[in-house]
Amino acid sequence: MHIAMVTSTSIPPEEGIGYYTYNLSKELKQRDHQVTIVTRGGLRGETKTYDGIKVERVTYVPAYPFHVDLHGAFVNRRLRALDPDIVHTHTPLTPVVDIDTPLVSTIHTSVVEDANETDSLTLGALAHRIVTYVTSKRMIAAQAESATELATVAHSVKDELADHFGLTDVHVVGNGVNISEFDGAEETDEQFGLFVGRLSYRKGIADLIDAWERLPEEQRVPLKIVGKGPLRKQLEERVSGTSLAEDISFLGHLPRADLVRLYQQATLFVVPSHYEGLPTVLLEAMAAKTAVVSTAVSGALDVIKDGKNGVLVPARAPEEMSKAILELLRHPEYRRNLAVRGRETVEREYTWNAVTDRYLDLYEASMNV
Repeated sequence: MHIAMVTSTSIPPEEGIGYYTYNLSKELKQRDHQVTIVTRGGLRGETKTYDGIKVERVTYVPAYPFHVDLHGAFVNRRLRALDPDIVHTHTPLTPVVDIDTPLVSTIHTSVVEDANETDSLTLGALAHRIVTYVTSKRMIAAQAESATELATVAHSVKDELADHFGLTDVHVVGNGVNISEFDGAEETDEQFGLFVGRLSYRKGIADLIDAWERLPEEQRVPLKIVGKGPLRKQLEERVSGTSLAEDISFLGHLPRADLVRLYQQATLFVVPSHYEGLPTVLLEAMAAKTAVVSTAVSGALDVIKDGKNGVLVPARAPEEMSKAILELLRHPEYRRNLAVRGRETVEREYTWNAVTDRYLDLYEASMNV
């Protein structure tokens, strides 16, 4: 079977939906399916190959607010030339597919809730929020109309799609990780907390920094923040000149091997988001047998059973987050138990093998419509 994946994210991936698309593609290739990823390029398109997967970077012109529609003309022309058996789109901001081929669309977020958690404190940020909201909502509605099968990653997102778009026939397929990638951890005596993700408003990183500041100084361990994004300078300025300056480090984007090592060696992992679909980083930390503290939002509610395989805290509540972090730092046996059960949860429900099985069922159903 030839599957054309369509995404708006960079490949090789640097963030969650990119990793989702790429890892699913690799698993499908291992099962002898042909996969082509179609994504944004520059003014000139180009074709690259990564891990045996062909990546078509199609012409993209950032002419807001018409960028997605313009890109769509090039995407559809390329898809017609590829002539796949299935097209599989991954929102947000993927163009509407207009070819006579079965279409599966994975809607990773409802956009409505996502846009509500975007910084609108500056005129530029507000304009970006409005354009993203209007464009994405229109694209989701159009894709839902043309798709033969709809999927999403979490039950909370499925509920949002029903509330905001009236979509009820949506399959929850979940997210996945490569379990074996996190085996064989190196021993370390270093203690530190870890955050991995885009440095943007809805990720709640300012709340995490506030929570870290509330920790007693004698029990405060270093916090390593991995990722890049528009808030990096602002967050660094927040930390600079305070008692946190020696404790919190911003590491930017890291090579995959270095990131996996941090997952394995971290004392605890924190997901402070105001909104998420089902974050890959949450599952990766659990796969690495690292205890997790997460805000009780969206996909995290599908995965974490509070006090059993992780800890849930309210969003936008730095004081509650700080208490949960301190509890884990003070009680290593509790921390280890959460870590072991977290790994068991991922092994049972969130492997790429399981996710790919679900998608292959959807592909078959889509082709038989």
